[in-house]
Amino acid sequence: MDSRPQSTISNPSTGFVGLFSSVKVGLVLLGLLIIYSAVGSAGIPVSYALWEPTTWVKIREHPWLEMTEMEWFQWWPFVTLIALTCLVMAVTTIRRIPLNWINAGVWMVHVGLITLAVACVVYFSSKVEGDVPVARAQIHIEVPGGAPVTMLAMPGNATKVHTDEGDWSFRVTSIDPEWELLSGDDKGERAHAVTVSVQPPAGHEHQMFMRQLLDGYPQYTEDIIRSSNAHQPMARAKKTLGRPLVDDTLKMSLQPAVADRFYLQAEPAIYVREVTGGNIGPWIQRPVHDLPRFSDRVRDPERVWVDEGARFAAPIDITVKPVDDQDPLKGVDLRITDYLRHARLKVGDVPVEDGPIAPAATLKVQIGDGAPSTYELFAMEPEGNTAPADIFGFEWIDDEAALRTAPELRIEVPAHEVDVIVPVHGLADASPAVEFQEVEGTPFSWRVRFIDDQLKIADQIRPLAQIELTDGEMTWKRWAFEDPSLNGDLAAEPDAGGHDRLIPADPRIVTTYRPATGSIVPFVLVAGPDENQLRLISRMSINADVLDVEIGETIEIAGGAKFTVTRHAPRTRRETRPQITPWAQRDPRTMDRASMMRVETPGAPPAWLSMHQYAFDSPEQAIPGMGYAPTTIRMHDGRVMQLLYSRQSKPIGGEITLDGFRIKSHVGGFTGTVSSVLNWISELRFDGGDVVEVSVNDPQPYAGLWFFQSQWDPPDPRGTRTGGIPSAGRNYTVLGVGNRWGVWTMLFGAVLSTIGMIWAFYVKPVLRRRQMERVTTQLETGA
Repeated sequence: MDSRPQSTISNPSTGFVGLFSSVKVGLVLLGLLIIYSAVGSAGIPVSYALWEPTTWVKIREHPWLEMTEMEWFQWWPFVTLIALTCLVMAVTTIRRIPLNWINAGVWMVHVGLITLAVACVVYFSSKVEGDVPVARAQIHIEVPGGAPVTMLAMPGNATKVHTDEGDWSFRVTSIDPEWELLSGDDKGERAHAVTVSVQPPAGHEHQMFMRQLLDGYPQYTEDIIRSSNAHQPMARAKKTLGRPLVDDTLKMSLQPAVADRFYLQAEPAIYVREVTGGNIGPWIQRPVHDLPRFSDRVRDPERVWVDEGARFAAPIDITVKPVDDQDPLKGVDLRITDYLRHARLKVGDVPVEDGPIAPAATLKVQIGDGAPSTYELFAMEPEGNTAPADIFGFEWIDDEAALRTAPELRIEVPAHEVDVIVPVHGLADASPAVEFQEVEGTPFSWRVRFIDDQLKIADQIRPLAQIELTDGEMTWKRWAFEDPSLNGDLAAEPDAGGHDRLIPADPRIVTTYRPATGSIVPFVLVAGPDENQLRLISRMSINADVLDVEIGETIEIAGGAKFTVTRHAPRTRRETRPQITPWAQRDPRTMDRASMMRVETPGAPPAWLSMHQYAFDSPEQAIPGMGYAPTTIRMHDGRVMQLLYSRQSKPIGGEITLDGFRIKSHVGGFTGTVSSVLNWISELRFDGGDVVEVSVNDPQPYAGLWFFQSQWDPPDPRGTRTGGIPSAGRNYTVLGVGNRWGVWTMLFGAVLSTIGMIWAFYVKPVLRRRQMERVTTQLETGA
């Protein structure tokens, strides 16, 4: 029994020390950590369907917080909880658990957990995450009399070189990542082959030809030219001209594409450069702080296209200051007034009271029991219509006579003072029984053979009717257009080769073809001649039904189709604004790649900037599918600037080049499809050194950073990302970039805790048993 006065014995359950040596306090802190982590990672469920992604609402994405997951776990509440938990664990261990061999396991567990927690705080507080695109190669071009240019070796990539003779045009037409050499000392080897079409200036001694470049084998560079062989229209210049190159003064070569900067995740920036007079300066970045992460912020709803009743979070007003002495707008602050998480630019209409006629309408269409679709239609600018162009149209007529339900012919016979307009009700090519119709008071008769209302001549649509004419003695054919001066007469019988034979136009009869209103689509909405008058033409045959339309009234057409015009404005002004994507249609995987911001620049009009993954220097240096569309603004002082919204970039600390690829495939080998790939391995060189292989699960260190495989260039046989040119892929790689500060300390803490648990569960019972055996022996012997 302790003989010391009670007042001198400390009570571990009271006071400050007692509070932080309480097991209950520790359990509460652990519970709060679990709740905090769950809320930050998964969110809060709002229904019982826990398996549905929409069930979980992420609190950190609320407009009051606007945090990424990384920021959530770097926030002071989490750091405070970790610190308090470690403090309670340390005090409790020291106060309540004596340090001896039996308790060594518990001490190791607690020390390991504290070490792990401290290392995690260091890791997350210093964490750097980003990525860098690295192209396989770039093409270097030198033309006599022109400045050297380079462009990435990507399918569809193109550039021009200006010379005194004119412009040389270059375009990558194909890339084969596994071209097999069929001759020479390197026969059987495979190389990255890039074929470039070369178009010399007009009047040059050489015509268009192709040049093939092989990565690593410049000695095999050769040209391909047109041949006179119909079975082989292109032939090797070596076989046709006796030399491998058409023009050996044109220098082209493949060079490594160097990457020396990487882009940070969730760290936005605005890039600025001057392009006055065509002199393009370098991009200078300005970091953007406190930009919203998830919510739309709009100061004035009139700036965007949005559904009625939409709500926005509190507006923003973010000043973006220059941080680089090379900034072309040094001393000028940019101001971000609006932010949209998911939007795209769209041309729409704004009703006006004054101005020219420019009808716009909103049409809702429902087929059967299917979901209705809503379309925007513009009479004067049909290229802006959102409805399928082969089904719906919208036209304005300023005269009732312009409303034609059937195509018409105007026939003039000056000698007989005849000028008539007759409808066309049959086509002889479709129905040979269609008879000639007489032109009363004249010897002429006519019938229409066929109609082509979409005939394109010199990039213009020229509606055509081929008619057959007879004067009782002879018969001939005529091409009849809306402009009679374009008409042409043809002999009734073709020539010996089966081709139509032109004959002099007969001046005795003049014909003008007038197509039916909206003849090229099944349904056309017609406005006019009264500003507020609307009609719908339903054309399921050569003739048509004309129906009056009232705003909001549903019209049912045969076949179960229902049409409703919900809005009509006869006078509008076209404006380009961002169209906000409804929440239900947003893909979370796009993250911030579909975001936009509105930027005000003193001395220039405001501009909407779309998010770019990377700040490429030019279209020639851009990777297909990753976007390159900087916004150009003209300052009041005459200078021209470009702005680009992207992510902050940092130097890597060296140069990275892509030497090649290696693919590990599933059983059956690589078939050219993504599904056959088991692992994608990039073969890199750091600062021109030896080849280093990087994959998803095999990152490699360099310059204090770690690099791992993040994305790759899959095959694209349809050329959806390369302007219609098929791609075999493997033209670029995207590397994930990050640091790993504190990882070894975390590993040490985890290993120490693991050893401690083994000690506590397996060694401690043995020591306890031996201790009890010694005590029992001592009691039995009376020692």
